Amino acid sequence: MNVEEGDLADISMLRDNLKKAKATLCTGIHDANTLSTTNQLKEQLLRNNKAEIFNLDGEKLYQEWRSVKSKWLLPRIFAKRAFINKMRAYNPYLTEEEVGGLLDSLVTYQKQHNQIEEIWHIIRTYFDTPYKEDSLPTESTLLSMTENIERWSIHLDGIRDWYQWCVCRKELIAKGLESVVKMLEQRDVDAQEVLPIVGKSIFKELAQRKIATSTTLRTFEGIIFDDTVTLYKKLTEKFQLLSQKQLYAKLAAQIPHITDNINNNSEIGLLNRNISNGGRGLSLRDLLNQIPTLLPKLCPCMLMSPMSVAQYL
Repeated sequence: MNVEEGDLADISMLRDNLKKAKATLCTGIHDANTLSTTNQLKEQLLRNNKAEIFNLDGEKLYQEWRSVKSKWLLPRIFAKRAFINKMRAYNPYLTEEEVGGLLDSLVTYQKQHNQIEEIWHIIRTYFDTPYKEDSLPTESTLLSMTENIERWSIHLDGIRDWYQWCVCRKELIAKGLESVVKMLEQRDVDAQEVLPIVGKSIFKELAQRKIATSTTLRTFEGIIFDDTVTLYKKLTEKFQLLSQKQLYAKLAAQIPHITDNINNNSEIGLLNRNISNGGRGLSLRDLLNQIPTLLPKLCPCMLMSPMSVAQYL
């Protein structure tokens, strides 16, 4: 239901307008079969007449023609001739015998056309339905509209809240977000989910525009990229293994070579002697203090408790 700010000023008038609108739609449903011939009548009139004939007042012309035929003989002859000449501006080949049928068709068409336009005025006022000249929506659609109007009449106490939605609705449509309006009205999604959905759609559109303007992104091929990623992972693993081996070899190259004629007073000799006797008579701390140069070469990394780290440092 489309609600304007003026509708809030007089709810009783709005209720009366809804009542009249319902009556108009009900009449349209009742006359649906007759009104369905309106388009056909128009096409028949256009076969032999100019479109400007619809600008004439058919009822007035019909009464004028009846008045002409009721005149005395001589005045009737001249009046008929004048009337027919006037009508030939719209149909050059019109004969006297065809005037009555033409006026009957014109009056009937204009009555039906005006009734249809009155119904469409109701529909445009309260509903968003595409307009189709001289044709009505289906009977089921009209029935649904009358039911909606009846329901609105019962629940007019919520008209102010509905007005706020109508304002918001117009603003959304004006900003090109008609799809959001349809989602909310058809209840396809919960109202709380609309904002993230719209945000996602906007970001998707921006991403697609960016892709369209970038040669690199536009020609991107996922399969080739996945193959590149797989190759990168394999090379990375291989590089890590090689790095480990290189580091091991570099550290191993720093370890002094032990020979039989090694000096027992050197750091390597002192360490070798303590290894041979199982470290008896010398604490680990004292041993480490005696091999300050050799220790970092043998053990560049050592695992200690926090207390040991503090004592060592």
